[in-house]
Amino acid sequence: MSDGQPVTSLVSRTRRLRDHINRNRINAELARDFRTFNQLCTCLDTIDDTEMAIEAFLQGSEADSGELYLALYGFMQALYIQQDAARYLCESIGVPFPGWRNPVISEIREVRDIRDDVSHPTQRQPVRNGPVSFHSIVRSMMRRSGFTIVSEDTQDESRSYRYINTSSLWAKQAPAIGKLLDLVITTLEERDRQHREAFMSTKLADIVSAVKLSYDFEKILEEIRGEGLGMGTIGIERIAKAIMSLRDELNRRGYPIDGGLKYIFEELEHPLEVTLAYFGIDASPYIPLLAKAETEEDLDNIGTGDAMQLEIDPQTARVFVEYIEYKVRELHEAAVAIDEDYAGNDQD
Repeated sequence: MSDGQPVTSLVSRTRRLRDHINRNRINAELARDFRTFNQLCTCLDTIDDTEMAIEAFLQGSEADSGELYLALYGFMQALYIQQDAARYLCESIGVPFPGWRNPVISEIREVRDIRDDVSHPTQRQPVRNGPVSFHSIVRSMMRRSGFTIVSEDTQDESRSYRYINTSSLWAKQAPAIGKLLDLVITTLEERDRQHREAFMSTKLADIVSAVKLSYDFEKILEEIRGEGLGMGTIGIERIAKAIMSLRDELNRRGYPIDGGLKYIFEELEHPLEVTLAYFGIDASPYIPLLAKAETEEDLDNIGTGDAMQLEIDPQTARVFVEYIEYKVRELHEAAVAIDEDYAGNDQD
C-alpha cells in the first residue's frame, strides 16, 4: 500500500455504497432510470479499478525507460479518470458537484493540473487565447517514486523544473475523492431515512395479519362444510381485499414485488380465483393479483360482477382455502420483515 494507506478508505466507502444501492427497494428505485443507474455502477467500478491501477504503479518495480514512460502516463491518466468518475457519481444521484477548485477538494485541482501538463505536453493552453506552455518529463530523473517536469512558458519565455512525488499525488487525491464519496453516501442515506420515516407508521403486517384473517378462514371452512351462515362469502372477499391492499401499499412505496414475494402473489392467483368462483364471486377484479389498482375506488368495487362457471366439490374447495391460508401466512412473514427494515432493525 502507499503511504497512509488511502486506498483502504476508498474501498470501504465504495463497498458501503454498493451495499446501500443493492438493497432491494433502493436498487429497484435506482434501476428504473437505465442511464442513471448504469452511470452510477460504472463510476463505482471505475473508482475501484483505478485504485488497483494506481496501487500497482506505486508498488511496481523499476523498469527500462520505455516501460516507465508507459507506466507513468498510465498512472497520471488513472488519477484523472478516477476524478471524473467521482464527479459523475455525484451527478448520477443528483448531488451538485462542488467543482475542482472548491476548498473541500482543492487538492484535486493540483493533481489535475499536473496530469494535464504530462498528458498535453506539446501545447498546453489552460485559458482560451491565453499563453501557451510546453512540458516534458526529464528521462534521466524519472522513477516510479517521482519525476521531474521541465516547463517552457511562452508568456515570459522562462524555463522551470518541478519534481513530482507520485505517492504524494495519490496521498492528496485519495482523501479528496473520499470526501466526494462521503457526500454521496450521506445523500443516499438521508433519502432512505426520509422514505422510511414517511411509511414506517403504516405496518404492512397489519394488512395481512394472520390473527385477524384467521377468523375469515374459519368462517370460509365452516361454510364449505355446510355449517356457516353466509360468512364464507364475506370472508373470502375480505381476504382478497387484504392481499390487494398489501400489493397496493407496496406499489405506493415503490417497493419491488419480485423474487420470493412475487412468487407468493403468483401462487395465490389460481387458488383464490377458484375459491371465489366456488362462492359465486367474480374474480376478474382480483386477477391478476400483480396488476395495479387504477384508483383508490377500485377496491370498493371488488366482487360486483359475475362469477366464472366452475364445478368444484367441497373437499377440493377446502384444499384451496387451506393453501390460500398457508400463502397468506407467508405474505405476513414477508410483511413483518419489510416492517422491520423500515423500522431500521435490518440494514442488510
